[in-house]
Parts: sequence; structure tokens; C-alpha cells
Amino acid sequence: MDFDLGAELLLGFHGKTTAGWLPEDEVVSSGGLGAGLNTFFRGGIVLNNEKHPERNSMLFMSLGPQIIMMQHNGKGVGTFGSRPSLNYTEGWNEYLFILNFSLGFDFTWANFSITPEIRVNVPCLAAATTTWEPNGNVEQNDAPVIYAYTLKVSRRFSIK
Repeated sequence: MDFDLGAELLLGFHGKTTAGWLPEDEVVSSGGLGAGLNTFFRGGIVLNNEKHPERNSMLFMSLGPQIIMMQHNGKGVGTFGSRPSLNYTEGWNEYLFILNFSLGFDFTWANFSITPEIRVNVPCLAAATTTWEPNGNVEQNDAPVIYAYTLKVSRRFSIK
């Protein structure tokens, strides 16, 4: 068994955003940027390779808080969503606060590793806020739910 604490800086792009409450799940943004911080406690079962110890791999689970900021560009908005009273075309930010659970496998070779991972948040321990203001009023109906599939490729360096 192996236990560790860790953190990841998250940066990236996201695709279109739809509003389920609008007719036909209309597009309200064609994309945007995302940034966040994921911290975690990880526990794993190390699969020792006795012939090549530098190739040990690990099946792991992790749990920890994650903060995400998503900037939506407000471009590509559909006909209904373009109404001035909805204010989607101006773009907006969303801030998510979640407890993240993940399951993954770390394939390790001498100098690099490949790590596929599935992440999901615990919905009852999640919150969100936004700068989007239709007619100056924002309502939160549900806690955010996030599913993510990641593939991390890492290069290992030794400092002596």
C-alpha cells in the first residue's frame, strides 16, 4: 500500500455550454477557459515488478477538495439564449467548489508514467456561484455534478 498527499494545477479549454432549461438545450456559449486547483489524499496498491522495480505500477483511489473557475465566452449563443434579458452573450464566470473522488491506474516505466483516471464529485458536498446575471437575479437549483476522464503523461527527473 502507498499513501500520499498531492495537488494539481488545472488549466485548459472547454467546449460548448448548453442550458437545459432553454428550448432544445440551446447553446449559451461556444467555449471558454478553465483554471483550478485539485488537492487530494491518495491511497493505492502498488503492483511490484520484481524483475524491473523501476516499472512498479499502482491502482489508486483519491479524495479531496477541488476549486474550479470556468470562463464562458458567450459566443455562438442560440436564438432564444440571445435575448437581452438572459445576458448570455456578454460571457460570464462560474466558480465550483467540490469534493472530488477518483479512481485510476499509474503505469510506470523507468523515466515516465501514463495515468488514466476517472473523476467524479460528491454531489451533496458541492456548491457553485456565478457572475451571470439575467435581469440582476441568479438562482441555484442544483449542486454541480462533474464527471471527468483524464490521461496524464509524466516524465520523471532525478535530482542528486
